[in-house]
Amino acid sequence: MQIQTNTTHTATLLYELQQLLIQIKTCNELADDTSQATVGRLSQHGLQLLHYALFAIESQQTKLNFTSLSAGAAMHDVVEELLPLAASYGATIHFDASPNLDPIYANEMSLKGSVYALLSAMITSSTNGVAPQITVAVQQTKPSVQRVGVYSGTTPISLAMLRQTKQRISRMDTTGLSHRSGLGFMISQLLAERLETAYASFEHNQLPGIGFYVPESAQLQLL
Repeated sequence: MQIQTNTTHTATLLYELQQLLIQIKTCNELADDTSQATVGRLSQHGLQLLHYALFAIESQQTKLNFTSLSAGAAMHDVVEELLPLAASYGATIHFDASPNLDPIYANEMSLKGSVYALLSAMITSSTNGVAPQITVAVQQTKPSVQRVGVYSGTTPISLAMLRQTKQRISRMDTTGLSHRSGLGFMISQLLAERLETAYASFEHNQLPGIGFYVPESAQLQLL
């Protein structure tokens, strides 16, 4: 089963990389300054997404190290990293964090990679003609845990979309998947599992979205 799963993930990864290279080739052939700048942004994003994809697949076979870290700082890094890609697609990313957040206990690469992949999938898969407005939030919503989530009133994101993508990928069916959305949704779910959590539906400031809970370090020290 593990071999089949890894084969499926690899096939999806290769398909998405093929689509990205086609897009880069098209922009490169135009040869104007704007297109060349787009090539640079797409290349940088593609390499980062590939990095997280390989980590997500390879980490299924290993035990990850969990450490104390700032969820707010980690998500701020992700948002800053994706701002150039967002600008290319006319998207706006807002960041919101509760004040005075305590450190959480997580694997930093899995945390960043899961949200990076989800956020990039939302940026690149919007097809309703509306400029995406997306909010990334880190909140203290329960005692001793924090919630990390991605929300939008313009770009739909739901658990149903994640499940449908997972089902299509399991059948190696790429029809109906927008550019890189399939890979992004796959990575986000795999890395959430490596955090020993899962996405659930939430709202933030009346915006629908999905996210997951992560424990604070202090809570684990008491156990």
